[in-house]
Amino acid sequence: RQAALLLPRLQPLGDFDDAAFGFALAAAGAPLTVPPAIAPVPRQLLLMRLVQKHDASLSADGAWQLAGALATLLDDMQRYQLPPEALRAIVPAELAQHWQQTLVFLEIITSAWPELLATQGLLDPVAHHERLVAEQIALWQRVPPDYPVIVAGSTASQPATARLLQAVLALPQGTVILPGLDQTMPETVWETLGDEPTHPQHSMQQWLHRCGLPRRAVAVWPFGTESASERTQFLHQAMLPARATAQWREPQTVLTAAALQDIACVAAETQAEEAQIIALQLRAALAVPEQTAMLVTRDRQLAARVVGALQRWGITIDDSAGQPLAQTPPGLFLQLLLAAAAPDAGAVDLLALLKHPLTALGLPPAACRKAARLAEIQFWRGHRRQGTPLQQLPYVAALGQLTPDQRATIADLLQHLGAALQPLTEMLQQQDVGLAALLQAQLQAAETVAAAPDADGATRLWCGEAGAAVAALLHELQVAAMPCRLPHGREFPALCRSWLTEATLRPAFGLHPRLSILGPLEARLQHADIVILGGMNEARWPGGGTPDPWLSRPMRAACTLPAPERAVGQAAHDFVQLAARGRVLITWSRKLDGQPAAPSRFILRCETLRAALGWPETALQSEEPWQHWAQALDAAPRVQPMPRPAPRPSAARRPARFSVTEIGPWRCNPYGFYAKHILRLRALEALDPELSRADFGNLVHDVLEAVMTACAADWPGPDGFLQQLLTAGDVALQAYRDEPLLYATWSVQWRLLAQWLAETETAVRAARQPLALEKQGVWQLPLDGTTYHIVGRADRIDHGAGGLTLIDYKTGHVPTDAQVKAGIEPQMPLLGAMLQHGVFAAVPRAPVADLLYYKIAGRSGAQELRPLKDAPALIAAAEEQLAAMLRRYADPATPYLVVPQPEFVPRFDDYRHLGRMDEWGLVTEAEVE
Repeated sequence: RQAALLLPRLQPLGDFDDAAFGFALAAAGAPLTVPPAIAPVPRQLLLMRLVQKHDASLSADGAWQLAGALATLLDDMQRYQLPPEALRAIVPAELAQHWQQTLVFLEIITSAWPELLATQGLLDPVAHHERLVAEQIALWQRVPPDYPVIVAGSTASQPATARLLQAVLALPQGTVILPGLDQTMPETVWETLGDEPTHPQHSMQQWLHRCGLPRRAVAVWPFGTESASERTQFLHQAMLPARATAQWREPQTVLTAAALQDIACVAAETQAEEAQIIALQLRAALAVPEQTAMLVTRDRQLAARVVGALQRWGITIDDSAGQPLAQTPPGLFLQLLLAAAAPDAGAVDLLALLKHPLTALGLPPAACRKAARLAEIQFWRGHRRQGTPLQQLPYVAALGQLTPDQRATIADLLQHLGAALQPLTEMLQQQDVGLAALLQAQLQAAETVAAAPDADGATRLWCGEAGAAVAALLHELQVAAMPCRLPHGREFPALCRSWLTEATLRPAFGLHPRLSILGPLEARLQHADIVILGGMNEARWPGGGTPDPWLSRPMRAACTLPAPERAVGQAAHDFVQLAARGRVLITWSRKLDGQPAAPSRFILRCETLRAALGWPETALQSEEPWQHWAQALDAAPRVQPMPRPAPRPSAARRPARFSVTEIGPWRCNPYGFYAKHILRLRALEALDPELSRADFGNLVHDVLEAVMTACAADWPGPDGFLQQLLTAGDVALQAYRDEPLLYATWSVQWRLLAQWLAETETAVRAARQPLALEKQGVWQLPLDGTTYHIVGRADRIDHGAGGLTLIDYKTGHVPTDAQVKAGIEPQMPLLGAMLQHGVFAAVPRAPVADLLYYKIAGRSGAQELRPLKDAPALIAAAEEQLAAMLRRYADPATPYLVVPQPEFVPRFDDYRHLGRMDEWGLVTEAEVE
């Protein structure tokens, strides 16, 4: 009968299991006495509290980020057994004052933090791990295990790990497997690696030196062949320290060009192209049954691009880094909820929440989104609705263009949304508010907004892997945040965004079984038939490292913390180990974020060694044209451009009513006129539109009309006129007090305008008097059997000894004489023609002597009276041009072209994209062909 067998117990070196270890200690008669470790989230929240106490001016999110940096420094100090007191001795008094201030800030981790942690009976995670390692070593020394203990895959780069490896080595059945130890390096070079922290063998050389072991004492692992392969020897040679690279020129008896068989390097032009190359290689790997492939990269942006590129073939790849919770549906929903609950939320914020798939507001989700679309088009577009949804409710009653049912639908939507968000909105406006209370208000609002008739909000929000992960994070935060307070509730959204961005979701199901994306750490003990080393740019692999916000390089050296170069050595070791396995493709991009980028130093070393050995340039190049395939994958076939739009509607479809403001755009871009008046296409109005110069122009026109009308019969003199202008302007500007910057700017500009207008009007009235203000007229123009109706509105008409003067107020662009004469700005001459034909009520038919622009821009020195030269001739020419246009476009054979004269491009055009002006508008057909 066969004896029972137990599987070996696998234990990650950096993550001891307290329960399992405590059980082992108890079995040996030594119960576990190590205090538990504080969880990462509560730890950072407590550090954030200390940071806020030290600097009350920091925002909550800023304090959270600094707390994270403090935690990293604290981990380094504990990992390398640096006592907190050592920080006080590393900054000489002669250094800059801000370093002294930094040390004062670091009192958080030298004094306040240890005291706070001690009161809770907890340890920092690194300190906890160190204690467990020490306990394990002590246990082994007291009771050596009677079974094999094997440590594999570690380079002993961490002090605690190095001590553990040394203890395993002393066990009767202890074995330490050093990954990729170079046993062919000359001894003279090996002994110098202690001064070469960037070398891949540095950590192992230092560990063997501390153990008092020569390199020859390390046996070759009998089950692997990679260490003896020519490729491995080539990579070890490529990584020689700079002082030893002279060996590259020495005769090589071992290495041949076969060392680079099945390893290739591909340089992409952009990161997007690099991701496409990698995705193609991964997809090609699936064509071979049971073949596996993995992408190993330190570039998270590249990994995300590859994940997206594989969706082309419906492949969901296993990405070990996971997905930030902020990008999952419930994580995004919570962020949109906070944006919509903000006191200054706009229509964009509210609609973004209303259109999220998780939003229901107690209605069927489809009905909720239908109501949101109605509110968008009829209520929010083209209007600035201030206040919360409940405060916007009174505006619904004024929507006269809607049916009672439509108004009720919008009002019901606002009522439900406002009631759900109001408690959270009130808390976001409070000062000195509890963080746990804010989290609770957020949860209640989220579940209320997500509730549907067939499922409550909690069921819809927290289902699935993403929902469960977000719920677990919020629960952990809510428990840990009980003692935390924020100076102001408005800081909470940014803090919540950081929480969701830093937490990740790693799906457990639905991933491809043969493909994976790994970081170098996860890939160390993994195997795949095809290994792709992606993002091999110097800025990514090894990378420049994250600057320490607390300690400079000399300060880290003074307190015996490791130099950043050690990370380069670890990255080099990862590269050598991964590049030595199976079929390898190395990729890098010539541009990162639009800027020129350099390949990794490891690639350059391999290329330099290849050249030194006299091998051909193709030795490191792929036999397959991956770059060409990636470019061809999305390359559009040669397309014959469509002819320029030239619609020819029937005569019955062609309009016979025109506004004088549209004649100029009609001449410049007939196709835009066709789209607007024949196809009847209208651009959607903006959501929550920003106030602009056009709004200021409308305000000026309204005030001038009111004041001029009041002063038409009884001129109050310059002082009285100025006072009336200022009073009326102040009243009109009150509507913009909720925009403080705009209100202040327009108030100053209006005072400048009022002063100029009072002075100008006094001088003008000496020669002529206002006859009519804001007059609307319709000119019935019979032509070739058709009566056309030309509609226009005159800002002001004056009469004097020489005849009538037509005045137009311009707060923006003022047409030049050349533009008016050319017919691209015909509004004023056409109004003059209408005036001469007597189409304005109560204005006698008379010759027009002058056409005058009042340029009232509102800036100091920008006001002026600008008359057009030879007004009678301009009016006559405008009549002729209008008649010619009407006759030409009455012919069904006349097309409505896109910008027939490129020199006359409209300044504003809602139909530019429909006419494809970027494709056709500014070039001739001959140039296109």
